Amino acid sequence: MAKPSPFPVVPGKSWYSLREKAKISPNTKLNSANVASILGLPEASAQTNVLRGLRALGVIDDQGILSPAGEKWRVDSSYEDACAEILEASLSGGSAASDREVGGGWPRRGSGLVCPEGFW
Repeated sequence: MAKPSPFPVVPGKSWYSLREKAKISPNTKLNSANVASILGLPEASAQTNVLRGLRALGVIDDQGILSPAGEKWRVDSSYEDACAEILEASLSGGSAASDREVGGGWPRRGSGLVCPEGFW
């Protein structure tokens, strides 16, 4: 079995599927039941493999409501800004990362962490 990542992870397919849902229905609560239904996953998997990462990155709050960064994330014209904000807050330990549910070792600025080309 693969070792769990100490960093927030959201599978790409889940990221984009939930973003599309948020574009159409911005008031949708992204909780385990809704995410499981949208993605066709068991609720436990949605909670562990998707929601934990979205909360850790500051896209949603503990109730599954889009954060200010999440509101930008769902809109095409502000998506790039949202990704930059989420990444910056996460790397600097800012508000988006303050309540993350991940282990220690979160990389700080200058850590050498490189985002894949085309991330933005």
